[in-house]
Amino acid sequence: MLTSWPKERAKEPVYPFPGEEGVRQELERIIESSAFKATPRRKKLLRYLVEELLAGRGHELKGYTIATLVFGRDESFDPQTDPVVRLEARRLRHDLDSYYVSAGRGNPLRISIPKGQYAPTIEKADTDTPAVPVTSAATEGVYVAPELGPENTAVSSKLFRRATLAAAIAIVLIFAAVIYATVFSQPGSFSRSSAVNSTALAVLPFETEGDDPANAALAKDMADEIMNGLSRFEGIHLYMPSAADKSLSGPDPIEFGNRLNLTYVVNGTINAAAEKMLRVNVRLIDVRSQRILWIGSYDRSYSAERLNALQREIAPSVASVIGQPDGRMRVDEVLGL
Repeated sequence: MLTSWPKERAKEPVYPFPGEEGVRQELERIIESSAFKATPRRKKLLRYLVEELLAGRGHELKGYTIATLVFGRDESFDPQTDPVVRLEARRLRHDLDSYYVSAGRGNPLRISIPKGQYAPTIEKADTDTPAVPVTSAATEGVYVAPELGPENTAVSSKLFRRATLAAAIAIVLIFAAVIYATVFSQPGSFSRSSAVNSTALAVLPFETEGDDPANAALAKDMADEIMNGLSRFEGIHLYMPSAADKSLSGPDPIEFGNRLNLTYVVNGTINAAAEKMLRVNVRLIDVRSQRILWIGSYDRSYSAERLNALQREIAPSVASVIGQPDGRMRVDEVLGL
């Protein structure tokens, strides 16, 4: 398994503009900014992509290499069943866009990831606003206010009034969001028509095939692991099957979904095939149309010692395929529906 990034570097700088030092300063400025909302994993991805670009290997960036070197996937990684690289690159692109319209709007450079590729582009920003410096350990947390001349005092006052108004509006919106979450997150109060950008979903216990005890051990916790992965998407409302539903052998997902007024139901099967091969099949079902929107199959070699590792590998992959940060399903992006 590949465990580290390539160490070789060109003897001479291979990135002509605006220079490696300037690009690395911009990279640190982004990563250290509290306005850059990327997860630690996406920050690691950004650093890797920029370093590869500076080393002259931007054209060699591939999903498989990123998956193994950045995300810790093994040599069996298959981008067709595990779209983690595409999804994280898309989210990183959105993180950068959000950063550059807020705290990074005055930066001298702009790092972006064009659609359809993993290699970043570096552009000189068209702005006269001074950039926020990259702080050192000695100065971190210390803010030095710029000197304002008479011509800038009126502008500063106007900006302050605007900021105050924006803060008041934000408080009102937050208050409204709290009320909405309190009212509509209660069981029985959720309806499909009243939640445009949210989803009610449950993951049913997985069915097992055969008598292999490994099947039962893995099936017992797979649904909970998938729900744990989906819980990071704030707009998805998760519902737990009751004890009666858990005791049923293969409950009808449509009947179950209609009873709880769900939007989607996820269920699946786990089967230990010959020669210590494990197959996990997962289905995403639209309750209203009764349509199967997606089926994922995961074939892995297994042993008793690897069962927990397989859970941690497969369940997050399923959650990444299904969920989006705003609570909508990823069907339109990944599945082309």
